Amino acid sequence: MKKFSILMFAFMLTACLVVAQSPAPLTDNNVSDIYQLGNGNDADVDQTGNSFNDSDIDQDGNDNYARHEQEGSANTASTLSIGTNHNSKVRQIGSGNITDVKQGDNDPTSDKNKSKVDQLGNDNEAYVTQDGKRNNSVGGGIFWGVDQFGDDNKATVVQTGNDNNSKISQGNSDAGTPTDEADDNVATVDQIGNDNQSRVRQYSDDNEAYVTQDGKENYSLVIQDDSTSGNGNKATVNQNLNNNWSFVNQVGLNNTATVDQTQN
Repeated sequence: MKKFSILMFAFMLTACLVVAQSPAPLTDNNVSDIYQLGNGNDADVDQTGNSFNDSDIDQDGNDNYARHEQEGSANTASTLSIGTNHNSKVRQIGSGNITDVKQGDNDPTSDKNKSKVDQLGNDNEAYVTQDGKRNNSVGGGIFWGVDQFGDDNKATVVQTGNDNNSKISQGNSDAGTPTDEADDNVATVDQIGNDNQSRVRQYSDDNEAYVTQDGKENYSLVIQDDSTSGNGNKATVNQNLNNNWSFVNQVGLNNTATVDQTQN
């Protein structure tokens, strides 16, 4: 009996040790918040998981750099840069992602801001607001500007100033991989100033594109391509003042294009 009690005690002690040494369950509900005030700051956030990660970067100053990369679902990334020469990159892979990038924030002296947003997945939304001059929402590398490949994506680019450049691609990709998928995307571009350029490329399905340019010598290009079986695209371009140029190309069924140029 005594031997049995000793064995039972040893067994229970071993079980307790096993439970105590078991690792705690990992969680993907990460939150990251970075605020930098000054010059030459650098912020980098990388979040992975299939949950609801959140990242927020605020930079006030010059020559700052911010980068978000999130992989999972229901992620949210926001970047606010006030000053000059800021560089922001956001890449989201998953569904239900939202990103909001603001550069300049009503600062007319802001110059050469750059924004690059990549979204692959479903129900993503991208908002880019740039105030100043020579702002760039085109980017480079594999993905350009605002690149959305999944379903039901929304992209909005607002640029105020002169010599700004915006490019939105929904479906396909400039690098050729991934290709074609689009689905119910909406693209909105609003540019106020002179010598601005806007390019919107949508591949098939029920896409809508709205481009508004208020200024001189602006350029707009909208291409809606029936690369698969989707149709019903709609494009609306409004250009004000003189020397504006607009090109709309629609391939498919039930497409509607409206261009309003008010002055020559």
